[in-house]
Amino acid sequence: MTQPFISILINNFNYATFIEEAVESALAQDYPAFEVVVVDDRSSDDSLARLARFGDQIAVIALTANGGQAHALNHGVPRCRGEVIAMLDADDYCLPGRLARLGASIKADPTALVHAERVREIDRFGRFVQDLPPQIPGGDIAGKILNSGGLWDFPPMSGLSFRASFLREVLPEPAMPHRVSFDHHLATLAALRGPVAALQEVGAVRRLHHRNKYKNPERRARRDATLVDDLRRIERMTFFLNQTLERLGDPRRLEAGRKLWYQTVQYWLGEIPTRTFVARFVRLNADPNPVRAWRRLRFCVNTASRLAERRKA
Repeated sequence: MTQPFISILINNFNYATFIEEAVESALAQDYPAFEVVVVDDRSSDDSLARLARFGDQIAVIALTANGGQAHALNHGVPRCRGEVIAMLDADDYCLPGRLARLGASIKADPTALVHAERVREIDRFGRFVQDLPPQIPGGDIAGKILNSGGLWDFPPMSGLSFRASFLREVLPEPAMPHRVSFDHHLATLAALRGPVAALQEVGAVRRLHHRNKYKNPERRARRDATLVDDLRRIERMTFFLNQTLERLGDPRRLEAGRKLWYQTVQYWLGEIPTRTFVARFVRLNADPNPVRAWRRLRFCVNTASRLAERRKA
């Protein structure tokens, strides 16, 4: 039986240190029908020279200006020939069997707009950190997403594979609002507009290193120091999601205030009292694990107390 043709799309910007391993992990997949497409987002290092050694095994799109994730995908997706496009960040790598599992998932669930599989995080020394997310929800989860303001337990970009027809419907998207975190935008839209195929296996490895946009300690500390910025960021992400829904003729809209993280930040800023926050936490929490949910609630309350004490001081 003919296997679904799959494109692996790698987005690279100045990741010469990692790009060869990413490409090698893609080319090593034991699957009969796939291609590897790399979009270089105007790297200033020797990424293109390293990619050249792969010759015609891969297709390379060298952009003349740097524009971020959406910009790269706007150019990369039209070049892909696969009916499903598997994403891979240039500093990550695929595990063996990823495409074989994905191909089986495509045949088992041909209506799914996104096939999601877990991603293993490792630190810069290669040590295991965690597998994300703990559990991927599958099927029709649009109602849950609307109730949570656009939140669901999706993996990082390297664990997402989208039906090409969906991406061609959504793209191109404006580059500036989506330089980073474009995975949230696409994963939310795909799960709103069609079923999710949940693969609970780990399909890729994600490195945590000093240049990750949201995972290195220095950037995380700066982000946490300005909680108001987090509120504005959530509001911006929600605005652009709603803008795309409107462009697609979809009447549904997301509300930033339904996001549990939005409520948490408001609580930490002292904008809502503890009793109100706890009630909203119980209503908005989507974690099926009660122990984990309780630990998160306790962490939120304890953090609010510490921040309140700092404000008094």
